[in-house]
Amino acid sequence: MGGPFMLLILFLVTFLCVFKMVDFRVLILVFVGMGIIFLWSICYTPLPHVQELLGRVVRSRENYFILNDVKYPDRDTWREYPFPVKVVGRHGANFGEYVHVIVRRVEDSGFISVVSANRVSSVRVYLNFIDIVYAWFYRVFERILGYLYTIFQNDSPVIEGLLLGRYHEELRDYRDVGVGHLFAVSGMHVYFMAAIVMVFVRHIFIKRALRLIIPPLVIWFYVGVINFPPSAVRAAAMFSVYNFFRLMDRYIHPLNVLGLVGTVNLLLWPHQIHEPSFQLSYMATFGILTAGRNLAGRYGRGFLGNLWDTVVYTLSAQVMVLPVSVMTFRILHPYGWLATILLAHLLPFLLVGGIAVLMASYFELAPLVDLLKNGCSVFIKLSNMLVSAVSKLPFSSVRISEPWMFYLLSSLSIFSVILFISFSWQEGQRP
Repeated sequence: MGGPFMLLILFLVTFLCVFKMVDFRVLILVFVGMGIIFLWSICYTPLPHVQELLGRVVRSRENYFILNDVKYPDRDTWREYPFPVKVVGRHGANFGEYVHVIVRRVEDSGFISVVSANRVSSVRVYLNFIDIVYAWFYRVFERILGYLYTIFQNDSPVIEGLLLGRYHEELRDYRDVGVGHLFAVSGMHVYFMAAIVMVFVRHIFIKRALRLIIPPLVIWFYVGVINFPPSAVRAAAMFSVYNFFRLMDRYIHPLNVLGLVGTVNLLLWPHQIHEPSFQLSYMATFGILTAGRNLAGRYGRGFLGNLWDTVVYTLSAQVMVLPVSVMTFRILHPYGWLATILLAHLLPFLLVGGIAVLMASYFELAPLVDLLKNGCSVFIKLSNMLVSAVSKLPFSSVRISEPWMFYLLSSLSIFSVILFISFSWQEGQRP
């Protein structure tokens, strides 16, 4: 149930509990979440071997989608299947659409049924208010894509990936050097967008309550437009919970926020525990909030301090996700941390530039659009040159084919996390 990922979670929770590095309430939330997963695994019934399915798309990615409200034919009637179904393969189904799947093969992963499809037909049907909201979000998404492609042309894949999390084959070089995660909207993107919104509202709204309420609403609108990816939902939920407690003038530890959001997430969608995006997002955040948070800020706020913080946060996240990443993708990128650190200083300019271009294009400010587009193109070329240089280094990608290599890397990763946290603890800094 969960495999090495769940064992790693148990190990880390035990370690933090022994060294009294985490509030007891976090442990309660973690074990409640694990209990929910356990109950799900007991109640779970595999999908029968059927030839066709009907259902509603609740999550859509390039190579798979998740169906809810699943029905399958049984003699002269359609029977309901009470659990989500994962359909793998290339498809044209979008979030919120109803699909008909011609099934090639049904496999049981132990937690969710996985279907290989011969053919997928989809249609958008408006049955309730939620469907209408999702359809409106999708229209906004398509309109933004149209703006970006019209303005940037050949450079649009980088901007689309950065702003909207849309993967293109043109971004393969980024993925091959280990920085593909920068083009999957996650905490970095959400918190950067939140910072932009907070700077904006700070100069408009005087009341503190409005400054705390408006940014989460804008962020949830953004997350809705990009189709609610797990990493962005986690970041938006953490930001909203943290702002809520600030509004109530109560301090809450970020680890408590992470535990609360993770537990609620699994209450609503237990099957996500097996999705790599869910695992990588929460593990990376855990590393940042433990090792990264306690090692950052040692050199002030100057250039050296910012560089140190970037290195610490990047390494903390990279080390934490290493076991899950290697287990899932069976590949190691030795220079991924270096490329991430370098690109982390370039991509924020593209984020701001992309947003500014969209706003200027919407208000039809053609000279400003051309100016901003040329500036973004310079940063895109610099990013492409950097990735190209890193990809030419020896051993830029190492295939993990032997089990002993996987266990060695996992052990080193866990040891590094323990070392980081223990080093902070011995210096008197309680995580």
